Amino acid sequence: MSRIPAVRVQGTHFIDTASGRELHLRGINLSGDSKFPTKPDVPSHVGGDIFWEYEKISFVGRPFPLDEADVHLARITSLGYNIVRFVFTWEAIEHAAPGQYDDEYIDYVIAVLRKCGEHGIYVLMDPHQDVWSRYSGGSGAPYWTWLAAGMNPHNFGATEAAMVHNTWGPGDEDSREMYPTMIWSSNYERAAVATIFTLFWAGEVFAPKCIINDVNIGQFLREHFFNAVAHVVKRIHEDAPELEDTVVIGWESLNEPATALVGHENIGIIPKEQKLRKGTCPTMSQAILLAAGVAQKVEVWEFGSMGPHKVDSRIVDPEGVSVWFSDKSVDLKYGWVRGDEWQLGTCIWQQHGVHDGRKLLRPDYFAKDPSDGAPFDTIRFLDRLWMPPFRRYKQVVRQYHEQAIIFCQPPVLKVPPVFTAEDRADKQLVYAPHFYDGLTLVTRHWNTWYNVDVLGVLRGRYAHEYLAVKLGVRAIRNCLRDQLKAMRQEGLDNMGEYPCFFTEIGIPYDLDRKAAYTSGDYSAQQQALDANLYALDGANVSFTLWQYSPLNTHKWGDWWNGEDLSIWSRSDCYSPSVSSQQLRDYRSPSQSSDTLIQRPRLTPEKSISMGCHFPAAAFSEEGLRAVEAVVRPSPILVDGSCTEHNFDIKSRTFTITVEASKRAGDRVETICFLPKLHFGRLREVDASNTRGDQDHAVKHYPETQTLVWTYPADGQTRKLRVRGDQLDDDGQVVERASTPFRFC
Repeated sequence: MSRIPAVRVQGTHFIDTASGRELHLRGINLSGDSKFPTKPDVPSHVGGDIFWEYEKISFVGRPFPLDEADVHLARITSLGYNIVRFVFTWEAIEHAAPGQYDDEYIDYVIAVLRKCGEHGIYVLMDPHQDVWSRYSGGSGAPYWTWLAAGMNPHNFGATEAAMVHNTWGPGDEDSREMYPTMIWSSNYERAAVATIFTLFWAGEVFAPKCIINDVNIGQFLREHFFNAVAHVVKRIHEDAPELEDTVVIGWESLNEPATALVGHENIGIIPKEQKLRKGTCPTMSQAILLAAGVAQKVEVWEFGSMGPHKVDSRIVDPEGVSVWFSDKSVDLKYGWVRGDEWQLGTCIWQQHGVHDGRKLLRPDYFAKDPSDGAPFDTIRFLDRLWMPPFRRYKQVVRQYHEQAIIFCQPPVLKVPPVFTAEDRADKQLVYAPHFYDGLTLVTRHWNTWYNVDVLGVLRGRYAHEYLAVKLGVRAIRNCLRDQLKAMRQEGLDNMGEYPCFFTEIGIPYDLDRKAAYTSGDYSAQQQALDANLYALDGANVSFTLWQYSPLNTHKWGDWWNGEDLSIWSRSDCYSPSVSSQQLRDYRSPSQSSDTLIQRPRLTPEKSISMGCHFPAAAFSEEGLRAVEAVVRPSPILVDGSCTEHNFDIKSRTFTITVEASKRAGDRVETICFLPKLHFGRLREVDASNTRGDQDHAVKHYPETQTLVWTYPADGQTRKLRVRGDQLDDDGQVVERASTPFRFC
């Protein structure tokens, strides 16, 4: 018998079914640490033979050991977060061989999900990938997927088919500290990742000779991915059915899918849309020939405060080394059988006439759909190649988790797919884009002088790119907000009436060559994060920040490709331990560890729902970075509809506007998160409605960091403004001598 889900999608909103109120979801990604295994323990800065162990590995203990779960989850809820995006990878499930699943890891995942339920945290499941795989410089797919595609990852370095942190430089730690910022992302434009993603989405279209086990390599890879995810869904359904719909509310489609080679008008030139140009920047034809062992003279670029610029050219010579292997024993080992037309050891694009082994023959090979000659623009890619697997993914998940909300994540910064009437008949969907302030992310500097409307440039809204430059902090903040609002509107226009949920957005903390790590001054990070959260508030969307890393340290950041985006760091703790001695277990004393937590009652009439419990006693600034921006008030449960909310960090003033529901004679409640840090006590409270009456009540519950706003269900527009004071441990007001925030 199916249960009533805790959360449902109703139009553009999430609804808490227990109370019927609008639910605002705000949370954190948990965690980037899950991109690499615990056994062997191989973060991206660790190289050597241990990196190439790919079968007998384990991800049990990622993102944290189970005995540390209460510490981390209590901290997360104390920050006002009511959802986590739970990161897991295909490799973690199916690393040993096709069809062999790691059930010990799934047992661990289920145990962590139960812990999330105990702490009142909703979960969105994220099948994560970055540039396909750890072995191509990212995370996601198992090693054997490269072998199935005919490629040998050991040769990616010599051919520059991928820039991999684990194999970067001469092999010592000092050289790996010099791994260039964000160069891992350039792997999307290099041969290995561009090829395998093209096969994944469009193998049938562009590589028809690549047959394995009587199907195209694209179908082979897709079905193994779907089946691996289905196995996780099935295990939760069978072994932990109490988690379905109460804790695990939804499943996201494949993280940050790449269009790869599809749609390239001319692979002999760098497309103007390729904004990240850093290090060696081969054209796609050069990258393909390099992967086949052919030397090429390629451009070298740097990314500075004014964007990318060419600095040099140099010869890259693989000296005959190729990524394409000819060893047929690999096929015997894994038991798959290739079609007769697939020639192992020869580049598949040479086999399909794209080049002859020395030079490019068909620069426009990937530009058009062979079925009708139509250009493969973004909309056609999404409609013809991306939507069918997305529909298949929905079926796979809902085969077991029947009422799952599906979070639809198309390629980053591309327009969302245009849904058909049949697609729109599915009401339990969410548009789940990603957004990062690219200038800050790549330069590792919060520039208060200017930024760029990147989305506007990509959508062709400016006659000249210099017109997209925004000057001054106020314009920068509004530019970020307007880009998020525009993305939200694109979802409404193309997909239909669904919520918009930014499942990734965040800032790097290692700004200005890690200056804050010695000075302790995180003011630049606070300004950058506050600007992003201001944008999210202005767009009125739900989100999960990237990220919370239990492993983060100042030296290695998030322990993955030099990234350092975690809101918390062990290096910022007063003591190095993260044991349960730091935080008590905040489960109700009457609870056993395998029982979902019952929320304390706020009023005699109504009890607070799951996802609305933020224990002040668990809050500590220890380890948090840019804490005053991280901890931010927000609506949680709204009776009616929240039309606007914002927080002025400088004055500690939170404002919310709602359209009250209309039920004659009834009084209703809206619940907001008011963090202890900013609202130790309420200094000012001001509420009004369109008629100017004062028929309302406001109650502040410091122990749960919540505010309950009661008003008549009269259909009126109502506005609440509260201003808070920070209190010290003795209950005295903490006065600010100065503020680093400038809005000019």
